[in-house]
Order: sequence, then structure tokens, then C-alpha cells
Amino acid sequence: MFVATSINYETYLSSYYRQTAGPDWSDDGCSGPTPPVIFDDTACRQHDFGYRNVSRYAAGRNETVRKSIDERFLSNMYLRCDRRWSKWYQAPLKVACKGDALIFYGAVRNFGSSAFYGNTQTF
Repeated sequence: MFVATSINYETYLSSYYRQTAGPDWSDDGCSGPTPPVIFDDTACRQHDFGYRNVSRYAAGRNETVRKSIDERFLSNMYLRCDRRWSKWYQAPLKVACKGDALIFYGAVRNFGSSAFYGNTQTF
């Protein structure tokens, strides 16, 4: 688990680490009835990584850990919104983006427990 958290996600995603045994790098991006229109799916891929890997460790299979992953997800989405729509005249787009982020956060909080606890392979 230390290796997976000591190197950032983009480094792992673009390097040979993805090809080696270890963390589950699969993701489905921003899944749901509709994809987010205004922010990219990097935050969703990182959230998938947390759900697929942290829950594999017995110590990580609890609601406190799941909530921290979900809150990091919301924080990452907000950061993406702030960076993408940073100009003053883009304020309405930033508000809409953060609205999308709240919808996705609410979805993972309300409906994501089966994905988090559904990983039966534990270490």
C-alpha cells in the first residue's frame, strides 16, 4: 500500500508500474447515468483506484476510510473545476462544474458502498 500512495496517480498511470502486478489499475471513469459535462474524469479514475485497492486491505474496509476516499474525490473534482474555469467570466461554468461534482459525490456516498465492499479479495 505504501508504494501505491508514495507516487502520484499520473506517474503510475503513465509508467511501467501499470503493467506490473500489484494495484488494480482498472477504472470505468465517471460511470453513471450521464457523464459529467464540465469536468474531466481524472478525479473519477483516482476514486476508482481508491475503491479498488484500499478496500482490498482488511484495515481499509470500513466506513471511515470509504468516506475519506469520497471526500478526497469531491476535493479533487472541486480542484479540477477551479483550475479549468479560473477566469472571472467563467464563473457560471465553475458553479455548474461544482454542481456536477456534488451530484457525483452524492451518488458515490449513497450508492457506492457495494462497489467499495464488493471487492472480496483482501490482504
